[in-house]
Amino acid sequence: MNLIVAFLCIFALSYANGAWMLRHLKTVHPEIWSQLGRPSLTQSNLGTSRLSLMKFIWSLKFRSLNDTALSSSCSAAIAFECALAIIFVAFVVGAA
Repeated sequence: MNLIVAFLCIFALSYANGAWMLRHLKTVHPEIWSQLGRPSLTQSNLGTSRLSLMKFIWSLKFRSLNDTALSSSCSAAIAFECALAIIFVAFVVGAA
């Protein structure tokens, strides 16, 4: 039960962080947002723009913008995704 609660809490934080990140990219770095295919939270996670955003984050390209707030948000996104993966694996292994 604790793993489920932890997963849901981190997922909620990740979602809020993602919403802020997309809004920040759209308003402060509109050219980058357009290059990424104008990603949004309402799109499929497997869409081209979503994959472009993931590549932008995981390749650390956000650092080239010298935007401290965006860098913090992207770094948090990486940490949240890693934490969610670890919790998921722990849940699956624990359920086996």
